[in-house]
Amino acid sequence: MTDTIESKRDWRSHWAGAVERAGPEEFLAQVGFTANGRPKEAIQLDLIEKAVREGLAIAPSDILLDLCCGNGLLTKRIAPMARRMYGVDFSPALIEVACRRFSGPNITYLCHSAVDLEIIDVGGDRITKVYMIGALQYFTPESIGSLMGTIRKLSEGAAPIYFADIPDVEHLYDFYDTAERRAEYQRRLAAGTEAVGTWWSKPALVKLCEKFGYAAQIISQDATRYGAHYRFDLLVRPK
Repeated sequence: MTDTIESKRDWRSHWAGAVERAGPEEFLAQVGFTANGRPKEAIQLDLIEKAVREGLAIAPSDILLDLCCGNGLLTKRIAPMARRMYGVDFSPALIEVACRRFSGPNITYLCHSAVDLEIIDVGGDRITKVYMIGALQYFTPESIGSLMGTIRKLSEGAAPIYFADIPDVEHLYDFYDTAERRAEYQRRLAAGTEAVGTWWSKPALVKLCEKFGYAAQIISQDATRYGAHYRFDLLVRPK
């Protein structure tokens, strides 16, 4: 088993400048939903939406929490399935785009760190289901405890969590698949500027969830999802 490779990059600074780097109307690029520098096909958004919807069995009565929601691109798509949606991200620039371009009658966006939300931040609502798309890579084993503690507090310990698009350390070199790409990865890792973030060990992540009182189920991605050859999903439920 290969150990988790933790990210040391300052992701808060990186995402603070996301809109400026990508452009004010380049919504896919703003949230890194690109491949080889180009926006991914729309079908990829559909596939992620489907995975979250089915994984959590979202119902019209649900109060959802979209952690690390970015510019709200997927928040807006998923929100109509539920009674209420809270989208949370620590990037002021991305939340500004979310409020301006991806708002909805049942959506509240919060510019806040995911690890220290309080009940008051969600208007006293009890969150019933939680998801995080493509952002667990910006956390480390040390910060997972704070994240799980926050979710347990907001949901009274009852909400399942769907983590989508987690980089699998066992498939690191399926992503960095040439000698040149591997050398670049090692250089950037040493410099603290790695492109992806934390590469998770599946067994270690499951064990970590168990440590904080959650049972975790590895979900293999639909083979047509862009990152299926090096990413996985995780459904986590309170024990």
